[in-house]
Amino acid sequence: MSSSESPASQGPVGFFSALHSPLCRKISFMIFLSIIIIEIIILCFSYASQKEKLFADLEHTGYVAITSAFSSEHHLMGVEDITNPRSIFGMHEIIGVIIQNNGKEVISVGQIPTTSSLQLLPNEVYRKISENTSSYDVGWGLSVDNHDHQQNIYIRMDTGSITNQLEAYVLRVSGLVLLISFFVTIVTVSVLWLYILRPILSLQNLCVDPYGLGLPGNLDAKQLQRQDEMGDLFRAFKSMTLDMQQAAKASQHVQNLLEEQIAKRTSELEKVNQELHQQIQTTQQSESRFKMFAQSSADWYWEMDTDLRFSFFSNRFSKVTGVNPEQLIGKTREETGVPGITEDQWEKHLACLANHESFREFIHTRTKPDGETVWLSINGEATFDDEGNFLGYQGTGLDITERQKTAQLTEKASKAKSEFLSSMSHELRTPLNSIIGFSQLLEEDDHTPLNDEQKLCITNITKAGRYLLELINQILDLSKIEAGYATFNLEYFYPKEVFRECFEMFREQAGKRLITMKDIQESDKSVYLDRFRFKQIIINFISNAIKYAPEGSKIIFGCQNLPDDKIYIYVSDTGPGIPKHMTAKLFTPFERLHHKGSEVEGTGIGLAISKKLAQEMGGTIGYRNDSEQSSTFWVQFPGFYKK
Repeated sequence: MSSSESPASQGPVGFFSALHSPLCRKISFMIFLSIIIIEIIILCFSYASQKEKLFADLEHTGYVAITSAFSSEHHLMGVEDITNPRSIFGMHEIIGVIIQNNGKEVISVGQIPTTSSLQLLPNEVYRKISENTSSYDVGWGLSVDNHDHQQNIYIRMDTGSITNQLEAYVLRVSGLVLLISFFVTIVTVSVLWLYILRPILSLQNLCVDPYGLGLPGNLDAKQLQRQDEMGDLFRAFKSMTLDMQQAAKASQHVQNLLEEQIAKRTSELEKVNQELHQQIQTTQQSESRFKMFAQSSADWYWEMDTDLRFSFFSNRFSKVTGVNPEQLIGKTREETGVPGITEDQWEKHLACLANHESFREFIHTRTKPDGETVWLSINGEATFDDEGNFLGYQGTGLDITERQKTAQLTEKASKAKSEFLSSMSHELRTPLNSIIGFSQLLEEDDHTPLNDEQKLCITNITKAGRYLLELINQILDLSKIEAGYATFNLEYFYPKEVFRECFEMFREQAGKRLITMKDIQESDKSVYLDRFRFKQIIINFISNAIKYAPEGSKIIFGCQNLPDDKIYIYVSDTGPGIPKHMTAKLFTPFERLHHKGSEVEGTGIGLAISKKLAQEMGGTIGYRNDSEQSSTFWVQFPGFYKK
């Protein structure tokens, strides 16, 4: 909206504008209605009071007329019509009378009033209004002739005059109520208009264009200075208007920036679109070249459609397998079958295809028509469109016959080696134990003492024999594990129990090198392992830490809980660690890395045995450098809460 259309051009808000305000009309109506309801309630109470008063006056007037009429013996003298109660009593309202002496009726004139079933006592009054309220019956008990006999007088009076008076009373009060209601309503609306409606309508006109250039200067200064809720409203409106105008400016600025960005982005998208078009063409060319390369390479290329039926085989497939592709095109895996695999492998492969999952190295054998058996490795990639709809499979095949033959030969040779070493355990250990035993006898022989040179030689022989025996024991242990002859006695136990045993075992050795050992247990889980084999792993970790860590260093070992019910067991030292370029050779038999040729004794087999043991018991093993002055060997196993 332009400034020429601002609310200031609409002029001031007049008093009669309130008549067009729905809010004003509602408030006026409610006020007027409330006053009338209040007055009606008051009128009901005053009407009843007025009615009661008029009946009391009528009753008193009747009583006076009766007592006056019968005050002398000649009370009927001069009465023109003794059958007309109005003539007898000189009162227009009396329309009937009954007089009883000692219960006997002596006079009955005009309309007969109702009487009491019992004799009225002196000064006792009987009252009854007729059902249609047109008449009012009253009776009195009187004492006559010095209380010698009782007289009851009953009269019926016409209530027409009371009805007229009550109607006139209601009309007067109703008119007064209407006048008061109109007056109060006008006064209330005027006050409401002056202090509430006019400011609100003024704000309403200003709200037509809150972004106008005249705001907030067009706001009434008097309203802004008011110290009440309306003043708070005007001040809040002024603050809101300023905020909206600032927001509008900021929004316009952002809109301009967005338009610039959109224009810039549109240009970039057009450029990207052109590049994508070129890439699509390049991709199509690459796909053609890929198929050509796949057909000309040692691997063959194959495809399946959405129904998992073979749709394509490259030329090399027939040469490698001896199967004509035409025999397989249009058929599923279930229809063609795969020879040379177990039933479990076959079911897993079919489930993978049914679930549209990619697979790698699905290995099986196939016998060619000439009787030759070949080993095949199949890879398959599930393909989908942009909306996630399955399109089929694309994959490759590889002849791995030579690789499988080599692997089988290697496995046989390794097993033969392990079996040989295992069978030679007694032949190798017996001579070494004899050498160590004889050297110990020579050292302890007191009858033929040795000189210093001989003692040094015997000590070296004993030391070398023990080292060689340890090496043979570890080689045989490793060979036994690799050959599958190692046995494992599984049981539940807490790792901290083994740590406590190892702590006592190495306390003296660590003390000689001033090494501090600290046990930190942060897990309350148990493991289900071979306790002896687990202890063997921990002994390897701690012995290496004591041997290779510098004197005066610190060794920390313990266990922690990991997610997925795993327990993390570690041994850390503050030694120099292992160079990064050598960590790949860790856990390799006979590898001592940068300690080769050092004075520190070691066989280089302990970590290899630890890795084999951890894997055989379902765990993982590893190493990490926490810093330049700290290294950690760790192993993970499933953890359990012991019941």
